[in-house]
Order: sequence, then C-alpha cells, then structure tokens
Amino acid sequence: MIQKNFVAMVAFLASLTFANAADSPKNLLKPTHKIESWRFEQHDSAKGKITAEEDSIIFEVTESDGTDWHIQAFQTGLDLKDGKEYVITFKAKALADRSILV
Repeated sequence: MIQKNFVAMVAFLASLTFANAADSPKNLLKPTHKIESWRFEQHDSAKGKITAEEDSIIFEVTESDGTDWHIQAFQTGLDLKDGKEYVITFKAKALADRSILV
C-alpha cells in the first residue's frame, strides 16, 4: 500500500501468453508502451498519471487515499478464454522498493 502524499512511479513492460503454447507464444496484450492500450482509473481522492517512455508505460501515483485499488490500470478487450491458463511476464522498475498487485 502506498502512503498518503507519497509519490510512486512504476515503469512497466509486459506480455501475456497461453501457458502451454506449442509454437512460439503470441503476446495477447495490446502494445504495453502505448497509452491508448490502457484504461487508467483514479477513484475518490487518489490521483495519478500515465505516460509512455520508449518501450515502457509509466504509472505514477501522486496522491493516495490509503486504498490500494483507488489507482489502477488495465487493458480491456483481451481475447481471454475461460478454463485456459495464461502466463504473464513483466518487468517493472520503481524509484524505491514497493509492492504492486497484478
């Protein structure tokens, strides 16, 4: 959880593939370094911003109200199937150690 008035910034690069892909796995995510690929939500008094830099997307929390889900980012419209297993891989980097929910 992020402390109130604490700035958190995470650079994120990800892929999502079928768990048991026989061929080379196809990334099912939309381009992760494009802002239009993401839905970025800010709830109640939590504030943040989303920016793109090179091959990464950057999520920055500028104001937290103490509830971890009040700032969230996700992709919609992914072609995921019930009962299938998927593997998500990502690289994330931040200015300091922190936890994130995936």
